[in-house]
Amino acid sequence: MEHEHNLSDVNDFFMKVYMWMFVGMIISGTAAFALLSVPELLNLVLGTSGVFIGLLIFELALVFGLSFFINKLPPAVAAFMFLVYCAATGLTISVVILVYTMASVAMVFFITASIFAMLSIYGYVTKKDLTSLGAILFVGLIGIVISGLINLWLRNSLMEVVISIIGVIVFTGLIAYDTQKIKKRLSKAHGTRMETNYAVVGALSLYLDFINLFLSLLRLLGRRRS
Repeated sequence: MEHEHNLSDVNDFFMKVYMWMFVGMIISGTAAFALLSVPELLNLVLGTSGVFIGLLIFELALVFGLSFFINKLPPAVAAFMFLVYCAATGLTISVVILVYTMASVAMVFFITASIFAMLSIYGYVTKKDLTSLGAILFVGLIGIVISGLINLWLRNSLMEVVISIIGVIVFTGLIAYDTQKIKKRLSKAHGTRMETNYAVVGALSLYLDFINLFLSLLRLLGRRRS
């Protein structure tokens, strides 16, 4: 637990987590910009449903691989998988961003970053145990996934708004919850070869929270291109 380590150990570990997350965001942004800058690639992703679906399946495979086999993966492999995942996510997100004006995308990104910073700081400094929130947030997450899949066929705009509002609530809570969970993981990872792995999987958790909060807010606040 956190009391077993001095403040310097905790800060160093979180610096690694945030560093990996920052690098992942840069790679995602670069991949998105590259796709939007090359019409041939963009047409391939937009015009071929199999390519887009394949990317989504590939992303899910990487997330499950990192989450379930993190204790068995060499640190270099874990880091590589995370970075590849971020690149693939950048490609798929660029298709969504294309629907909205760049000004509204930038605004929503700034709002997301502000919310993320506040909630991650809260999760880091709070003395309150947020473990009990985990089950509630997980149920909410499952509900978002199921209702989102249903709405792919229904295409109901009101349902999309409701899903997005619930998404904002769930992923805001997950930022604080996951930050505290990462802090607790330090007791297992500090001073071992697994420290890089736990920093990477921690970065993955926060990255997912950030991206999904961003997408939920974008659907609510983003201005669509005319």
